[in-house]
Amino acid sequence: MAQLLDENLFHENIHLWSLVNPKKALRLQYLHENKIEFCESSSGDKNLIAIKDGKQQFYHDQTDPKNEAHNWFKSLDLNAATVIYVYGVGLGYYYDAAKEWLAGDSNRSIVFLEDDPQVIHCLFQTKRGGEILKNQQATLFLFSSLYEEEDAFEELYWDFVMTQMTISALIFYEKTKEEKFLDLKHKIVHDAAIKNALVEEYLHYGVSFFRNFYPNMLTLSESWKGTHLYGKFENVPAIICGAGPSLEKNIEEVRKYLDNAIVFGGGSALNALSSRDILPHFGIGIDPNPTQQYRLSSNKAYEVSLFYRNRMHHEAYGLVHGPRLYIPGAGGYEVADWFDEKFGLLEDIEWLDEGHNVVNFGLELAKNLGCNPIIFVGVDLAYTEMQSYASGIIDDTAVEKNDILNTGDFDTTALLKTDIYGKPIYTLWKWMAESEWTGEYAKAHPELTLINSTEGGLGLEGVPNIPFKEVAEKYLQRSFDLRSRVQGEILSSAMPEITDDSVIAVMEDLCDSLRRSIDHVQVLIGDKERYEQQLKESRAIPTFTQSGLAALAEIELEEEPAYEYILGIFNLVYSRILNKEIQRASDENSSLKDWERELTKNIVNRKRLKFMHDVAAINVQIIESSLEERYAKIKG
Repeated sequence: MAQLLDENLFHENIHLWSLVNPKKALRLQYLHENKIEFCESSSGDKNLIAIKDGKQQFYHDQTDPKNEAHNWFKSLDLNAATVIYVYGVGLGYYYDAAKEWLAGDSNRSIVFLEDDPQVIHCLFQTKRGGEILKNQQATLFLFSSLYEEEDAFEELYWDFVMTQMTISALIFYEKTKEEKFLDLKHKIVHDAAIKNALVEEYLHYGVSFFRNFYPNMLTLSESWKGTHLYGKFENVPAIICGAGPSLEKNIEEVRKYLDNAIVFGGGSALNALSSRDILPHFGIGIDPNPTQQYRLSSNKAYEVSLFYRNRMHHEAYGLVHGPRLYIPGAGGYEVADWFDEKFGLLEDIEWLDEGHNVVNFGLELAKNLGCNPIIFVGVDLAYTEMQSYASGIIDDTAVEKNDILNTGDFDTTALLKTDIYGKPIYTLWKWMAESEWTGEYAKAHPELTLINSTEGGLGLEGVPNIPFKEVAEKYLQRSFDLRSRVQGEILSSAMPEITDDSVIAVMEDLCDSLRRSIDHVQVLIGDKERYEQQLKESRAIPTFTQSGLAALAEIELEEEPAYEYILGIFNLVYSRILNKEIQRASDENSSLKDWERELTKNIVNRKRLKFMHDVAAINVQIIESSLEERYAKIKG
């Protein structure tokens, strides 16, 4: 790297950055690449220049970088936005253009996403770099890959959860890194949508989960132990069916091999298979949405054995006439662990990741059953030949190009990518994420042979594409008498120790713990209210900020199973959402007096406690309603 313009300034900025990004700051300090240099624009302002293919490339407008930044900001649609994401930071001129907007509302933020450490190295040699680092409303985020730094992106989403955003780019990056910018934009919008949906579910007290979970759990005595089947199909091939358009090419072939491979069909794939009178060995049920009920009510697969988790839509769950094979756990909610631990269902098993969809979960199940190889068919993850599904799912599977490119929602807008044959194909970011998940799974389990026989679509990252007939000739020649074998294993997986009475007793214990938690939280709320009154009256911070009774209530609350398995995650999520308010109250540079800061923190914490109280109360209500329903069914 060329000699630093201002070594002291550079190291000062490195120190500032190290407070939030210590590893990246250390690496940046010892960066030795020298592909970018400073230059001067016609306006006299600094610019960055790189040479590529013998041509000069300027990171900002060489005539006037500040004017470029001004025009860029004017072009943004900021009517509802509180966060601006910018791909590329350059020398920070876009920050200057946004400063007035940021100062107009403390809830506003700007996030610079940079993938070139050399650019940040140059930025840190300027005063503007330090301004960005010191401003609480500005974030500088360095990444190398959209996929390899998921944890870092996760933290970023938490910082700006439930906010309206606009996504832009340095004009230079928009022109020279067009595809990467589009992928980044889709990733931010898609992942933020998933995070926001989950948080919104929590903010609605988890009702959409609990109203399925509790009534389903109360029928556990009628289910079979799904984990008993783990390892019982060692080296038996598995075929995992998706509902993509390419399933048409192999669906009749799948019929021929029902005795040569365990066939999984989850969600819409069950409809596609059953419409041809093909019954897979196992279905998969994890969808909490009402569409799951429609799918099950409109197909002929009532008798299929179903692996399920208790987040499955309750009415859809009730339509299952075949054996229900219980799999412990429920992504995002630890309350399932309370019951699983009580009934000894977590012993000597690994927790299964649901991934992004039933296909991902099917892969986890097939692996744990001992199946190998695992073959995918109908997993297009794309609009193959402009079709959305295989036939037998919806009446009209065709899609129009204009409809998928102009959805009105960027997250559901199609991208043009390359299919397994190297031809252009439209897909969605969520499908690309599902493909990536499978590829990462393949890397993590090199002992498995994964094969994509979809014969169309996006493909599965790192998984070989082999036509189904070739796969069948190599792997599907041995007969296993699978219908009888599956039935036998299910019959030996009964759970006689789990009875209606035992499940009801555990459910009532949890409900009692929730009631006690409500009492503890009410004590804490009362204490916060009294403290708030003291602050307002004295306009000073009292010596004692919490009563002894409240301190005891806090200890007892944290010891309650209801807090550990239910309220804790809601407390965490709500605290993360309120974190910005706490940070603003803690800012020593604000005009607030000490007692006013303390008052703001107290009000925020009282809101958090009230939220926990409401979560507990709603859980009690749902449990009581579910118990009444179960009692009526048992007696009737």
